[in-house]
Amino acid sequence: MIPVTPAEWLPVLTARLDAAQPRISLLRRYVDGDAPLPEMGKNVRASWQRFQRQSRVNLATKISSSLAERLIPNGIDVGSNTDSDVVAAAQRIWRDNRIKGVVAKEATHHMLNYATSYMTAWVGDNGHAVITADSPEMMYAATDPLQPWKARAAIRWWRDSDAETDFAIVWCQIGWQLFSRSVWVNPAEVVERRIRNNRASSDQWDAATEFVITGEGPPVVVLNNPLGMGEFEPHLDTITRINAGILERRVTSAMQAWRQRALTGGLPQKDAEGNDIDWASVFEPAPGALWDIPAGIELWESDATDIRPLLEGVKDDLRELSEMSATPFPRCFRVLRISRLPALLR
Repeated sequence: MIPVTPAEWLPVLTARLDAAQPRISLLRRYVDGDAPLPEMGKNVRASWQRFQRQSRVNLATKISSSLAERLIPNGIDVGSNTDSDVVAAAQRIWRDNRIKGVVAKEATHHMLNYATSYMTAWVGDNGHAVITADSPEMMYAATDPLQPWKARAAIRWWRDSDAETDFAIVWCQIGWQLFSRSVWVNPAEVVERRIRNNRASSDQWDAATEFVITGEGPPVVVLNNPLGMGEFEPHLDTITRINAGILERRVTSAMQAWRQRALTGGLPQKDAEGNDIDWASVFEPAPGALWDIPAGIELWESDATDIRPLLEGVKDDLRELSEMSATPFPRCFRVLRISRLPALLR
């Protein structure tokens, strides 16, 4: 049976919201440039982790932002009259809520990153309309299975760090109700502006207001990306492969910066007075250093590894990602000089 009241919807919506968080958190890491580190073990030293982090490229944000930047709202129309009181009121709502500059962009980015985003409207304390863009990290809507853009019920929760309280507003088909719970706030959350313990489902929610019956459904607009996936979500494996290729190239370059050297012929371990010889200090490399090698000793040095195939491999992966995601990555394509075109066209 479908829940009816906000109190009945609360445990259902919070459980679904939490169930979606592992996927949302993974996508958020790619968006933030914090994609999983390639080839990482449990006991990796901090210095190696820093080296790995430098091998990541934030391609996920590029894929989403390249499309989001082309989706620009031009304005709103209210009938055919352009100077009526209704049009003026709509323009004030558009301006006061920063729809074009902030809200529409946020809603678009959330949709492209996570496949779903929300725009919510309500009346503020001053009696004016308030419109916000909400991420599926903190909001969830139960939708009509045949019309997934229509919300049956929705929940939006947030944390007031100063009050050390979480709030959750639940809308249903006939009204809404506000709930709250007391929480301990990590000071780092306030600085980072991100909730670390973002588990919504619990039995600690208490009613903060009475059930307000409005006779209207949730004031929520659901924005769905086609195919139910974020723009870069189908290409996570390719992005991970590119990061791994960059890491392999950097490891190869770093390792061969100090070529392996060897001596053949056998070095004496004692000097003429019977003291041990520290050949490592004798042959210590340094700018301008001159080594006096005993007669009959040959010095061998390893050859440098050609990293051009590794570079070309990353470029090929970038071209594949560009083609499959329909995203231009200009730097991964070679640009032919105009002076060479006549020779190539012969």
